[in-house]
Amino acid sequence: RGVVIPAVGGNDWSHDADERNGLDKLGFPTNGGRGERQDNACRKEPIMARRKFTREFKVSAVKLVNEQGYSVVEAAKSLGVDPNCVRGWVEKFSSEAGLEPSGEGALAAELRRLRKENARLLMEREILKKAAQFFAREQS
Repeated sequence: RGVVIPAVGGNDWSHDADERNGLDKLGFPTNGGRGERQDNACRKEPIMARRKFTREFKVSAVKLVNEQGYSVVEAAKSLGVDPNCVRGWVEKFSSEAGLEPSGEGALAAELRRLRKENARLLMEREILKKAAQFFAREQS
């Protein structure tokens, strides 16, 4: 340790520096060529603990969407969570008694569902029109 070993290119590296960089005495990687060292001490980003939310918090998020008419994104933003979390909670808890959509939330949910169904039906109609035109041309 502490012995200076000349490296390729004329630079002087100490053995300690080589060990920190994952290199052996000759400058070859000691980690099997996997890039940076794999231990946690060398990670650039800290590992974040997974956040856990209480059932009451999740239910309140579902109530924002189902009863007060918030969109999933608006509810998530106001609560400081990811919209996908709120979306999953709404799917999970909406079937429970007392949490199904009611009031403004029910109307908003029904409107979204009907608009989605309408868009699907319009697309199907256009496809059928084009198919009918195609087969009419083919037969003549």
